[in-house]
Amino acid sequence: MYTLTKGSYKYLFQKDEYYVVVIGMDNAGKSTLVERFKATYNKNYRGFRPETITQTIGLNVARFGVSSVKLVLWDLGGQQDLHSIWEKYFAEAHGIIYVIDAADRQSLDQSRLAYNKMLQNADLADIPLLILVNKLDVPDPVPLADINAMFSTFASVIGDRPARVHPISAMTGDNCKEGVEWLVSCLKLNIRQPNQPSIS
Repeated sequence: MYTLTKGSYKYLFQKDEYYVVVIGMDNAGKSTLVERFKATYNKNYRGFRPETITQTIGLNVARFGVSSVKLVLWDLGGQQDLHSIWEKYFAEAHGIIYVIDAADRQSLDQSRLAYNKMLQNADLADIPLLILVNKLDVPDPVPLADINAMFSTFASVIGDRPARVHPISAMTGDNCKEGVEWLVSCLKLNIRQPNQPSIS
């Protein structure tokens, strides 16, 4: 009886879990962004100071609750030789966060190529895409309109997926919360089902 009651409680009250890949070029601010989310949504987590965060080599995993769901972020290294690893996580992903560095003009062409290749991957068809344009708060960033033109991100739907371009500062936290909460609202409506709580 206890096992049945415990299982029923977990099924009714445990949050649905969604996997989200966080990708973009090296030094775009992905790991700083993930730390910002963890500090925002985990009450007892203070987080690292932004200046102490180093680049991700391989995979960094973060878990936190937003509204009625639980997000698991897979922060994947952005170095060129690690891009082939990204695809190993796409089939199980429920959403995508693609981070663009508005302060690094030289990396934008490489970022655009990686972005276009990512969009063509069949494993990511239909799932929500949040494009975060980071570092617009630094002196002389690439204007958001220019980034929109480069990445063809004018539409609210890219391919068959809901999409949003959202300017942020991972360093200060400006607009980060609004972006992730838009993504959560899309994840709840998407056809790719979340991981259900175990009743065992």
